[in-house]
Amino acid sequence: MSGATIFEQLDGVNDVLASITEDFDGDLFTGRQAQRIVCAAADAERFAVALKALAMRRVDQTDAWKHDGARSPESWLANKTGTTKSDAHGTVEFGAQLDDLPAVAAAVKKGQLSPGKAKMIAGAASADPDSESQLLALGKTGSMTALKNECAAARQRGAGPSAIEKIHARRSFRSWTDRDGAYRFAGTLTPDKGARFQKALDGFTNEVFHDARRAGIRDPYDAYAADGLVRMADAAVTNTTNNGEAAPAFTRSRVQIVLIADAAAWTRGHAEAGETCEIVGIGPVDIATARRMAGDAVIDIVLTHGVDVTTLAHAQHDLTKQQYVALLAQGYECNVDGCGNTRNLEVDHLGAGWAVNGRTSVDDVALKCGHCHDLKTYKHWTDGPLLPNGKRKLIPPTKHAPPDG
Repeated sequence: MSGATIFEQLDGVNDVLASITEDFDGDLFTGRQAQRIVCAAADAERFAVALKALAMRRVDQTDAWKHDGARSPESWLANKTGTTKSDAHGTVEFGAQLDDLPAVAAAVKKGQLSPGKAKMIAGAASADPDSESQLLALGKTGSMTALKNECAAARQRGAGPSAIEKIHARRSFRSWTDRDGAYRFAGTLTPDKGARFQKALDGFTNEVFHDARRAGIRDPYDAYAADGLVRMADAAVTNTTNNGEAAPAFTRSRVQIVLIADAAAWTRGHAEAGETCEIVGIGPVDIATARRMAGDAVIDIVLTHGVDVTTLAHAQHDLTKQQYVALLAQGYECNVDGCGNTRNLEVDHLGAGWAVNGRTSVDDVALKCGHCHDLKTYKHWTDGPLLPNGKRKLIPPTKHAPPDG
């Protein structure tokens, strides 16, 4: 393709998009039509982000950015596109990473990955090249939650045995008052320490949630979590003995921390691409950290090799602890395709449920978030067939299905 041709084509595409956007009036379209427009715009964005990163790589390689007096490729890109230097750095880095990842580069050029997934996979595969094909396959069919966990595991493998130690070295907590007078904070912990923190916070957050429901108050989950954090702090301050010494550790969370690992990785001493070692609901850890956690009384360790978890069944409605752990081993996120929620998950009996089956096995249940569970329980949505990615679509009631258009 000649230079003149590509510039003419790009100008033509931009002219078309500019005309469509300028004349766009959302009120002229049905909701279904608007959905199609959103998806089409997202497809255009995929190609635009890919082209920008690939062309920026050439700008960087040829030092063309210096001709405009810029201090760096990132500075030039930020100035030309009106973005932040942080975003510009991400684009420059992404373009450079694609040089060494031919399979990812090919998928990006074909628009098979969203910009977010593409950058995540490129960063993780650059750290652990052996995981490129696995991450790419997961990026095409898996949820964002599953991909984030697998990318984090790949980065840890790439960092070597000292991965967790490096995170520990940059552990931090800082707080400040923003310009509106709000108290703000941010911090960094290793996954195992984060799991203990999250376990305690979840207990208090659930307590806040139920108190709010009884009072007829409905707030976002993040608001309940903030209130739960304050309650946790109050409990820590007041939970002391008469002489002022700290009382035993305090938590209202009833949920054990569950760590799942492939037995082969556990025996070998490190996980390879495709093997699991993660704290359920938190994310991946290396085998060394997992082994250090093994002696903790509040942690369940599940080794998955050689165990047929799908054969566990009994004639009661609630899951046994063994069945619940086996269910967690299949992935801690909403089982509805396209959801990926990992908060406040509930156990759902698939299909017609317990009322018809009269039994509970790992095959008959799945984890659903509160919203998806409510759609099925109260709005008459139904479970679709099992998909290759292990998920299921939720099918809306026929009489309420919106018309195509």
